[in-house]
Amino acid sequence: MASRIADVLGGSAGLSITGGRQPRTRVLAVLPDLDGGGAQRVTLRLLRCLDMQRYDVTLLVLDGPGELSSYVPGCVRLFHAPQHHGLRLGTLATLWHARDADVLIACTELRASYCVQTAARWLRKPSIGWVRIAFDEYAAQLSARHRRRSRDTYGDFDRLVFVSDGARQSFERWYGEQRPAWRTVLNPYQADVPVIGHPRAEPTELSASGRPLLTAIGRLESRKGFDLLIRAAGIARRAGAEFDLAILGEGPLRDVLQTQAQAEGIADRLQMPGFTHDVAQWLRRSRAYVLSSRIEGLPGTILEAFAAGTPVIATRCPHGPEEMLLQGRCGVLVPVDDAAAMAKAIGEVLDSPQRCRELASAGRQRLRDFAPDVIMPQWQALIDDLVAQRRIA
Repeated sequence: MASRIADVLGGSAGLSITGGRQPRTRVLAVLPDLDGGGAQRVTLRLLRCLDMQRYDVTLLVLDGPGELSSYVPGCVRLFHAPQHHGLRLGTLATLWHARDADVLIACTELRASYCVQTAARWLRKPSIGWVRIAFDEYAAQLSARHRRRSRDTYGDFDRLVFVSDGARQSFERWYGEQRPAWRTVLNPYQADVPVIGHPRAEPTELSASGRPLLTAIGRLESRKGFDLLIRAAGIARRAGAEFDLAILGEGPLRDVLQTQAQAEGIADRLQMPGFTHDVAQWLRRSRAYVLSSRIEGLPGTILEAFAAGTPVIATRCPHGPEEMLLQGRCGVLVPVDDAAAMAKAIGEVLDSPQRCRELASAGRQRLRDFAPDVIMPQWQALIDDLVAQRRIA
């Protein structure tokens, strides 16, 4: 049966030489949506940085248009999976668009990975999974069905790419083995795909009070640890620190966090404008960027802070921040869920302009490790080697 479907859908899978020149490698990337999240922004950066003289790129989005739709590079063909009477047809859409692809890339965990690996198996196409999260910790929150399906799916990819060594080690603990085909490749960084969405009240002044501004960014959900940040801010203010706090993002915990800010006595110092069109503007005017997460893979917001010249305070959460900050040489690291330690770090950064300058300089230096001319050759070699092996086979 699989052979018959492959014959019907994949009849044009072979490449031909036209005019003595090798055709471009046809890449199909799959995302669940374009709703402004970090994984989506990194995917768009990656696709923009691919050498379009060598690669012919299609992006399939499993849901309808989102806030980042207009930021899809013009050289990339964009398609959305059809919706029919509330049914999601992502797997069928992936099968359809994968017919002529040379390699398939699942750009996020779970749904996109399931669709890509189903298409890759039926059409006998090489596939790459992209793991961005500390999977051992993440899987603990999944249903038994998703854990079983993830294990089957990820075991079937020809290559797995991890955004950090910590993310890879976390996955290996969860999966129970290591494979040579699993690679760590850092995310490329270019400051050209902003966080956008439906802003609540885009301010003309980020801190009209004149007090130093601390900024945090992310979806308002438990794993981002904003409850910890608000608790730490309360401790720091009661210790005499003067600052304002902005949390940029939207999510289900908005009301809970605002209530907590009232209880901590910092409601008059807290701004929660929702999504914003220009994260860089906030970061450039901030004394520090604070990442309070309980779990991460390779948080792109730290790179945005580096680019803005803004010092970083981050938790040692699994697993990206410690690697990104080089064990504390490029930023201040504090234990996860330790509000007192975070409050102390906030106070120290607020009290020491010299320390801020040192951290900003170290962050800019570290950002060079994520430059496209460093990262993209690794991605392109990964794609080229995988496609070449499949052609030989």
